[in-house]
Amino acid sequence: MKLSPGDSSFRLLAPRERAAHSPAPRFHGRASGTNTSRPLNGRAILREDDWHRVGSKLSLSPRELQLVQHIFEGKKLTAIAQDMDLSLGTIKTYCQRAYQKLQVSNQRELTLVILCAHLTT
Repeated sequence: MKLSPGDSSFRLLAPRERAAHSPAPRFHGRASGTNTSRPLNGRAILREDDWHRVGSKLSLSPRELQLVQHIFEGKKLTAIAQDMDLSLGTIKTYCQRAYQKLQVSNQRELTLVILCAHLTT
């Protein structure tokens, strides 16, 4: 039995069943054939000179910029502390100061600020 969106029984099906009967392919956020097991790398999105322009536009110190790069890449604070060879407390302090300076409260907002700064430079 072939269902179409206009059929009354089509609306009664659960979303997965509806998707199975739907002829259109479903888009899951990335182009087909790409590796979806790894998140995008922040360094692949912004080159080193892009980071310097963003840092100067947002008035970030070199250490704050380095921290923001790691956060942009999605790293956890403990991993950042190891990479930067600093204590977790120091990283948390840098993170709080960078968030205050950029007027953000979480990683998602930070990412948006970085991307907007990059697009407007």
